[in-house]
Amino acid sequence: KNNNMTKQELQSKLVGKNLFFINQLVKQLGGSKKGSKSQDIEEILEFYDKDADKVVSAFETKEATNKNRFAKIKTAFHEVRTHWEEIVIFVAESPNVPDGVQKAVEILDSIIDGIFPIKD
Repeated sequence: KNNNMTKQELQSKLVGKNLFFINQLVKQLGGSKKGSKSQDIEEILEFYDKDADKVVSAFETKEATNKNRFAKIKTAFHEVRTHWEEIVIFVAESPNVPDGVQKAVEILDSIIDGIFPIKD
């Protein structure tokens, strides 16, 4: 298919990936998952020597899948943020909000603020 990635290029891209990515790729290629990240990378490069196209293809597919997943997560976070703002405004503008509810919203607001900072 696309043997446009050299072994060195693949190696440097693999080094930049997290352990989970590397581990999943080894598993996908049918490797033994020896343990450390460097051992896993060595194993992926051995697979590259046997069938470069298969390895490059698996790497690129995994990368694309992860990007897609991340985009979906970002969208979901944005929706959580939007709906949460509505709750905060509702509680803030409502008369007779019980103290417990007020306190809960304040606590959750600071947590949500930490997890989903406003970035538009």
